[in-house]
Amino acid sequence: MSLSAFQIGADTKERLLSFGDKIGPVYPRSETEFRVGDTAEEVRLAALEWHADLIVTASYHPGFLGRLLGLERARQIVKRAPCPVVVYHEVQE
Repeated sequence: MSLSAFQIGADTKERLLSFGDKIGPVYPRSETEFRVGDTAEEVRLAALEWHADLIVTASYHPGFLGRLLGLERARQIVKRAPCPVVVYHEVQE
């Protein structure tokens, strides 16, 4: 069974909003927003709009081809960010 881009996007949006609902009570000053577009640019714009003091993002190793194609989003976010960025990378055992 194949899912359309709309179905994948709707599922992803729902999961992200659910995550935001869970962390809200723990971090009352946090906000959840769903955006579509260039990841690094959307993060930059959100940081400017929210007057962010810090951006926290996850990273992964996309491999050689992924690096050639510019799929390392964390690196792009760091380059464009208007404030400090913490990049979290989980070590696989």
